[in-house]
Amino acid sequence: MRTGGAPAEWKIVSLAPGTEAHRSPDPKQVSLGEPSLVALPGGRLVACLDLSGPGVKHLPGAKGRHPVSGHWQLGRVLVSSDKGKTWTVKTDYPFHCGRLFRVGSSLYLLGLGTGFRILKSADGGETWSKPSDLAWDDAEYAQTPGNALRARGHIYLAAMRRSLKEGPRGEPGPWLPVVLRAGEGTDLTYHKSWTCSEPARPLHELVRAEELGVFEAPFLAPLSRPGHPPRWDAAHAVLIKDGDHPWQDPSGKSFHLLGCSEARRSNLALLARVNENAEGRVTIGLETTAAGAKWAFIPMPGGGLKFDLAYDDDSRAFWLVSNGLMDSLIRREARSDDRRSAPEDGRQALSLWFSRNLVDWHFAGILDAGGPAGELRHSPSLSLAGGDLYVMCCAGRARLGASAYTDRISLHVVPEFRELVC
Repeated sequence: MRTGGAPAEWKIVSLAPGTEAHRSPDPKQVSLGEPSLVALPGGRLVACLDLSGPGVKHLPGAKGRHPVSGHWQLGRVLVSSDKGKTWTVKTDYPFHCGRLFRVGSSLYLLGLGTGFRILKSADGGETWSKPSDLAWDDAEYAQTPGNALRARGHIYLAAMRRSLKEGPRGEPGPWLPVVLRAGEGTDLTYHKSWTCSEPARPLHELVRAEELGVFEAPFLAPLSRPGHPPRWDAAHAVLIKDGDHPWQDPSGKSFHLLGCSEARRSNLALLARVNENAEGRVTIGLETTAAGAKWAFIPMPGGGLKFDLAYDDDSRAFWLVSNGLMDSLIRREARSDDRRSAPEDGRQALSLWFSRNLVDWHFAGILDAGGPAGELRHSPSLSLAGGDLYVMCCAGRARLGASAYTDRISLHVVPEFRELVC
């Protein structure tokens, strides 16, 4: 938005400066990250987040250990009954990477411990069941707080599974997208209610390096990091409802995944097509053009970092919150002291966008440009309720040497957000 009388006084102001939802109990020893948010009708908000760092072992509440690193894990549920003005801690849980979603009148919290674990609340987040385990195999899984797609009487969630193949230098294999599926009328806390698809093939197998070489939007040579081709990351499930869209499936058996691209480009996301056959088998591949060409990358503001998006039926548009950048090609030696990450990994400001086709994005405004130098805003979780758009994100300063975790979690509210549609 623009304020000021004379043109010389014009300036851009944030659509929704954040208010603090939660603060680290010990910023030097405990960091906060991976917020997930659900806005319920009537203004009630339910959120969850991760607490990490050596100080977690001294905190009260149920705690767990990461199955690979052995680091302490503690998740926390917060509830607000006044649209985010005040928050109350309702429960802690012993796992990480929680994803909140609503089915009917029930709330679910799906996270990661040794495999997936899930909690249920039937009273708007006031009380929660004990964790139930959802396990299909011994593979390592990951997820980002994202949406739950409801279609054809089922719930679909996008997640990531570690490839069993080693990387080019003997490191663990890349993360590959998978789709979790369950019937809407089933007990979602029971592991047999869920199925997990086979993972997609690694991106460098679906799109060969020589094909990327003719793609005239160059990556930082050589194709992402040295020895590392572009990879999938942080996928979201999306359903295209527009019958005039060439990717829309009239049979209703397909939807899409959008993920951030580990390709060292700030303005590209990854696209995959999910197909389901009559027997319910789910497969993941690439979208194709009418001429048969593969469509793996699509333009998206901030598509190189974690983003969140949601479809709004009333505006018939997808709404996106992402980290907008102005200097992704700055020389590394020219970075300021507070910019420790790669140039294309700027996490200082969040922007709001909308699109009717997932390709042509319209700028709706700067959600929050952050505070003093060195302050971050990233890892957004987006939820729509009534005429309001809510975003929860990591805020403040990076702690414990990792920009993915900060000392605060903030909430941003855009009232009557549909008025931003041009």
